[in-house]
Amino acid sequence: MRKPLIIRNSSGSPINTLGEFEVLVILAIQRLGDYAYGVAIEDLILRATDNKLNVRGLYTTLQRLKDKGFIREKSGVAPEQERGPARKYYQVEPAGKRALTDTQNRWKQRESQCKKITKLQPAISKS
Repeated sequence: MRKPLIIRNSSGSPINTLGEFEVLVILAIQRLGDYAYGVAIEDLILRATDNKLNVRGLYTTLQRLKDKGFIREKSGVAPEQERGPARKYYQVEPAGKRALTDTQNRWKQRESQCKKITKLQPAISKS
């Protein structure tokens, strides 16, 4: 098992940063619960985004989230009606939940800042 990848800021504190697609993947895993495997995650994201999102990078993103320690993978049995290898199921780890909360809070803060900046008067007038 790999050690989780920890991204740190200049002062050495861990950064719990998620990209937009990573947020969608973690939300999908949480929503699917015990049924969070690749095809189901992809289907949920495509339906949520009206098929307007390229999910080709899903498995790369799942690996990256695993490397960061935000999700974990567990093998399951292939359904009786299907052949092939066992499915890989995913669960969100506590660090992933914290990263999701941190990211959502950061987005809310940034939204507030964007609204504020559109209402401010420039300090310097045009000459």
